[in-house]
Amino acid sequence: MLILVQLSGIDARVLEEQKLETPSTYAEGFDFENIPLYLNNNGKQKFQSTEDDSNSDITSHHHSSLLTDHSLGPGNFFFHMKDLKVGNKFDLYNMGDLVQEATSPLPRHEADSPPFAFASLTEILHHFSIPPDSPKAKKVAQNFQICESPQVGNEHKFCATSLESMYDFVSSILGPKAKPQVLATTAHNGENRPPLVQSYIVKAIPVRVTTPSLPVCHPMTYPYALYFCHAAAKTTALMVKLEGEDGSKIDAAAVCHLDTSDWVSNHVSFKVLGIKPGTEPVCHFIPENNFLFITNSLEAAM
Repeated sequence: MLILVQLSGIDARVLEEQKLETPSTYAEGFDFENIPLYLNNNGKQKFQSTEDDSNSDITSHHHSSLLTDHSLGPGNFFFHMKDLKVGNKFDLYNMGDLVQEATSPLPRHEADSPPFAFASLTEILHHFSIPPDSPKAKKVAQNFQICESPQVGNEHKFCATSLESMYDFVSSILGPKAKPQVLATTAHNGENRPPLVQSYIVKAIPVRVTTPSLPVCHPMTYPYALYFCHAAAKTTALMVKLEGEDGSKIDAAAVCHLDTSDWVSNHVSFKVLGIKPGTEPVCHFIPENNFLFITNSLEAAM
């Protein structure tokens, strides 16, 4: 299912209770209100207590390549822009296996109480009944290291604690007149679990939009839905319809970074693709529960 979503302010809990049906075809699209339902439909809503450091990659790389480094996993998510053609095949890791488990979103007034800030850490842990010395508490604290770190250069980053605040960030990048739409990856596996790695054929590329600044939001580990959002410069956003050897289908969101001249030279994408910084675009697919925001209005950012 290709996600094309109109943004608006909402109370996410009410929408979850309504159990609305998400559309089954690309043409239908659905409202931004249904993002929490989309997360629920993936069946991943548990706040994990394992000790893996799932957020650490966000801060461990050069700021211009945050998108490519966060939540990607195996290197075969990268591909050459010239190879993305209908009929071509890609050997890909199962994108559903890389999903960070989603937690339920809260309306802004609840997400802001207690305030999302390191200064409120003790109150936050008490509010969500998280033992101070637990792995969960460590994960919560790590979020503030990421979200409260200084911006680098012209970087635009923001941690969205609600769908309303996510909308505010997206509007600040695309412009107040924009009508943002969301691109997201959805796997259609039914009851079957696809192989960990298999060959996928490109069946169609229904969306290909080049933009000077692309808002992107990645899920973080927190008691409620928290997203690390940033603006990726000089990109092409895509939706790619893929079909696996086992018959499973994926509507995959993807990004091509058109200018990598200021990326660190040892970035994993250069090793995987066998290229050097600034020589050609670096493209990669996006796991489920991550969102790309585009607009079709040329006047929106003016």
